[in-house]
Amino acid sequence: MESVADTEKDSVRSKSITIDRLSDLPEGILMYILRLMEMKDAICTSILSKQWYQAHLWSQLPSLYLDADSFDDLDAFQYFLFGLFTHYDKSKLYSIRYFNNELDDVDNRLLETIVDYAASNDVELLWLKCPEVFYFRLPPRLQACRFLTQLTLEQIRFNFPGPFVSRSMKSIYLDVATIDNDIVLVCENLEKFFMMECAICDTRKIVIDAPKLVILDIQYERLDDDFKEDMCPNLESTTISFYNSLKIENIEEVQRPKYAHHLVKLLKEVRDAKSLTLSSGVIKVLSLITEQLKSVPSPFHNLEYLHVYKEFMKDYIIIPPEVENYLVKGSPNASELSKGLESVKEMPK
Repeated sequence: MESVADTEKDSVRSKSITIDRLSDLPEGILMYILRLMEMKDAICTSILSKQWYQAHLWSQLPSLYLDADSFDDLDAFQYFLFGLFTHYDKSKLYSIRYFNNELDDVDNRLLETIVDYAASNDVELLWLKCPEVFYFRLPPRLQACRFLTQLTLEQIRFNFPGPFVSRSMKSIYLDVATIDNDIVLVCENLEKFFMMECAICDTRKIVIDAPKLVILDIQYERLDDDFKEDMCPNLESTTISFYNSLKIENIEEVQRPKYAHHLVKLLKEVRDAKSLTLSSGVIKVLSLITEQLKSVPSPFHNLEYLHVYKEFMKDYIIIPPEVENYLVKGSPNASELSKGLESVKEMPK
């Protein structure tokens, strides 16, 4: 015969088995948890809760996080993508992030499908990351995204479809990308442009027409491009560096002044900057033409902050007086800027 105590234990155990604690969570918390997951995993969680399964909460997520590496091959991912786009609640969509680090057989059609879906559903944020060996031509459809404000292209080899014109774009991030043609940006509302550790192949011209541009950060290897920054009167912060450090000793001596003069031209184009950050490699290049810099006026007339940083710990920074005068003498607070440089000047050990 069961005791009263045993009966009570069985009752409690029975209740604990039938309680769906996940379904008791507020929907806001459930959505927050799902937002942290890759889309395939988010869909699989439907089996964990009646509420998740019945409400198809995954289809209401504002962000699509698509990780191709979680699939065995590209065909499986494409099949998943077709079903996802068919059943997803497009009215909720805010951003799409597509990551692919391992599948090397991606083709243009797949990325064009993602871009097309983003353009058709007024996505505001688009992030594409692909193997560096892959070549992608940005489809003109991308410029038709009426609400796209942020574009990130990471580890993609690509080219622009002629001038890239956008009225909605506010931020562009090119991260460890390879660019195969001229860069011409005409973006009336662009505020931030980052070109970080990019390899530039057949590019001969970089033109940025962005009257609202505030932050410009360019880190790349070559200096022989025709850089032109048009109509950016509100430029506040500029960072210029050479990824992998431009090694002066590897450049033929007869070619070194050419690189230095291209750098002077680039600095002239960012003359409206209020804050300027330069790598030690930039200082090394300017140091090649100290005699010429004596007769070159400083392009900076609004500069309020100037910083030089080491690209590598082993680097040392020597700033010749001619280079220092070229950078600061045009600014109203030139003496304060010079004092700020004292802390970074070093002598080789």
